Amino acid sequence: MADPLLMSTAVAAAVVGFSSSLHCFLMCGPLACAAATSGPGRVAPVVGYQLGRLGGYALVGGFLGTLGGGATLLLQRSLLPIAPWILVATLLVAALDLGSRLPAIPGLAQTMRRAAGWTQKLPRTARATALGALTPLLPCGLLWGAFAASLAAGSFFGGAVALSAFGAGAVPALALSQLPGGALLRGQGRGARWARRAIPALAAVVVAARAHFLAVSQACH
Repeated sequence: MADPLLMSTAVAAAVVGFSSSLHCFLMCGPLACAAATSGPGRVAPVVGYQLGRLGGYALVGGFLGTLGGGATLLLQRSLLPIAPWILVATLLVAALDLGSRLPAIPGLAQTMRRAAGWTQKLPRTARATALGALTPLLPCGLLWGAFAASLAAGSFFGGAVALSAFGAGAVPALALSQLPGGALLRGQGRGARWARRAIPALAAVVVAARAHFLAVSQACH
């Protein structure tokens, strides 16, 4: 049976990914659109991009989870119970629009530019898949929270599940960006700005309530 805490973390991560998808669209949308070139045979690059993106998140999450497993051994206690709360904090950061003020992970932007240049030599679908796999290297401050939750998962499997769930949550918005008319999601009006704040705030309440209920239920057993 799956660990309830890990499942709760994965659900919370997916909620974070979905509720912050408008932000993700602005950050990742141009990359997604670059992968989904127009013309015949467009489906394969789009699918390749999405699968590459999820695979990239899973590998990075697995690496971080393995590191977290070492920390768990040193501390002699699991960090997994705090993972959903890390994601609650991430949602609040998104709701307060503080993500752009967070420092980017050092060196990722330069690595991303070099790697993206290398993909120019690849065939169309392979290039789209490679661009998707490079998504975890985008200089996004909100990734700090998702990475921290994967670290707290404490194992390769747990970290991979947590971070790939985060990536899966944003798939709908990114898929829309790859379709004609996807630019509508770039709205900068008052309603769009309100949605980018209200949706993560509501999601933070839901994730916090779920995490609290799970903690209480486990304490009773």
